[in-house]
Amino acid sequence: MSDRVAGRIAVAIVLDRGKTLIGRRPDSVPLAGLWEFPGGKVGPGESADDAAVRECFEETALRVRLERERAVVEHRYEHGAVRIHFFDASPIDPGREPAPPFRWVEIHSLDRYAFPPANQGVIAQLRAEFSAPSPPPP
Repeated sequence: MSDRVAGRIAVAIVLDRGKTLIGRRPDSVPLAGLWEFPGGKVGPGESADDAAVRECFEETALRVRLERERAVVEHRYEHGAVRIHFFDASPIDPGREPAPPFRWVEIHSLDRYAFPPANQGVIAQLRAEFSAPSPPPP
């Protein structure tokens, strides 16, 4: 990691019935306009898993249960280096709509959305895990 460390980030990849929760980054932040999973900075003395749950609720108004840590990714951006903890999560209250700008999208459609580069490996994993099986030959 460089001297310009943006810090530790915790992300909740909320999965429910073949869909996941994403939102567009606001114009006022680095990587503006790109899509992201709910998450944010890990606070002082806070664990990454606690931060993922807290950030998801703050951004989406949805409470989640973490299932597992999917990946830890280190990435350097112009604005600094980050260490991102990605957690698979499930909604505690399935069927509730998230607060804007977040929305449910089909996992197989994630390639239609532009995400920050640090997310690409995780998105590839999700698409591989949740891709529809090929139909059998006739």
